[in-house]
Amino acid sequence: MSRVDLTGVAAVDVETATSSASSVCQIGVAAILDGKIASRSWLVKPPGNRYDIKNVGIHGITAEDTVSSPGFPEAWTQAVDFIGGRTVIAHNAEFDMNCINAAMTHHEQPEPAFGSVGCTLRMAHLVWPERTKSYRLITLCQELGIEQKAHDAGSDAAATLALAQHLAAEWSKGTAVDLIQASNRGWRERSQQAMRRVSRGSTNPPSSRQVDLMKKLLGERGIDDRQVLPLLKTSGQMSGLIDALFEEKRDAHRNDLNYRAKFDKKLRRVVEEG
Repeated sequence: MSRVDLTGVAAVDVETATSSASSVCQIGVAAILDGKIASRSWLVKPPGNRYDIKNVGIHGITAEDTVSSPGFPEAWTQAVDFIGGRTVIAHNAEFDMNCINAAMTHHEQPEPAFGSVGCTLRMAHLVWPERTKSYRLITLCQELGIEQKAHDAGSDAAATLALAQHLAAEWSKGTAVDLIQASNRGWRERSQQAMRRVSRGSTNPPSSRQVDLMKKLLGERGIDDRQVLPLLKTSGQMSGLIDALFEEKRDAHRNDLNYRAKFDKKLRRVVEEG
């Protein structure tokens, strides 16, 4: 396998219906087929087809969408077929693997035997050790120009695999598999160091790139940037609002008479937390 050859890697992402790890409601898998990233996703009927409004607000999947969907074991079997014998990766893999294992346990099925699982979050900590901005998938995709529909499992899986390509291209000490293995060694300490760097970096002034992106997002929503930009005094505040806007359901601002009130609530939150 060459340094950036990821044909032997598949990215996985899951969404959940409630705060319970076993409540998987969507599975996404992406792999390299015919030289290009291809993804598939499966809607899953979570236990009792129950949803928390908070989770619905994140991914937009509802009980109506999954009432006739297969349960986790059936959907997971199809996902495994697509994965084939590839090495599995995910962004913040601990979350996704925990959900998959919890869902299998809930259905009294054996946990998957993946072997070594790669994590693009750990890989990013290793490849970009001086970074002071967020390592969230949505933030990295924005910076790298990776197309992503946040919290759609198929899109997130494809974005994760594209991110892995960028990381492997910058890794100078071996193949993509070597990078996965290296990032799994000593990852806890690197994660703690990254969190401290990001916390310190969040107090820097917003970058010109952040300002330009925020103006674009506000313009799309018909909001005067002169009313908003003066309130966002740090990079952390700007990044927080950008993330919040990207996480909205597509075109959520259209035909919503209460959108401005919802936006102002997001704005107050990031200013107070920033």
